[in-house]
Amino acid sequence: MISQQGSRLLQAASEGEWLDLATELTISALRRGLEKSGRARWVLAGGGTPLPLYRELATQHRETLDWSRVDFFWGDERSVPPADGASNFGAAQAALLRPLGIAVGQIHRIEGEIAPDVAAERYERVVARALAVGDWDLVLLGIGADGHTASLFPPNHGAGSQALVAVTEAPAEPRQRVSLTLAALNRAREVVFLVSGAAKATAVRRTREGDPRLPATQIRPRGQLTWCLAPDLAAELAAGHPTVQSDAVH
Repeated sequence: MISQQGSRLLQAASEGEWLDLATELTISALRRGLEKSGRARWVLAGGGTPLPLYRELATQHRETLDWSRVDFFWGDERSVPPADGASNFGAAQAALLRPLGIAVGQIHRIEGEIAPDVAAERYERVVARALAVGDWDLVLLGIGADGHTASLFPPNHGAGSQALVAVTEAPAEPRQRVSLTLAALNRAREVVFLVSGAAKATAVRRTREGDPRLPATQIRPRGQLTWCLAPDLAAELAAGHPTVQSDAVH
């Protein structure tokens, strides 16, 4: 088994500290991108976990960065229209993009409202153009209790594929998804797993120990990999799996 060598594990002592850590990691990665090339490229995570981060950035950090020089991409999308409550784009639009006044030209979304194979083909071209310029400055990811990340689910997580975008099927509705592949996700200067929920402790432990059956284990970016764990998850790991090493933050 191949562990995620060199990854950092940050465990927050409170929800507020977890949000502060996530905010600091995000701003630092995007600032480095701006300093390096004048623009930063951020791959957003879906689901409910990152929404507090998005809201924090949109309300407390409007002036921290020049947001007009940040381009926004998505790690995955459900095959639903943007107005659907399950849309990753729709959630980010409401929590982050619209409050910050992000221009349409900075938003590079997966079109969940069209046939997934067509959406994947279109997004493949978008991603290929972006990665021809250079690696992502930040990829934000979550993990499920089954070890999935983005919309890459076990056991068929596409390791070895050179495609950048894939149509996938989730075990729960909405089943049809479009996702960046491991080849695309690993083209990153920094990946941050932002994780909450005690039920995910086993998946985190197995991923960090290198279980190859879990898609999240295959996230091994060119740059830094950081796990940022909420206090409920950190407590569960400490109680049930004391062998997991951490850089605890208190």
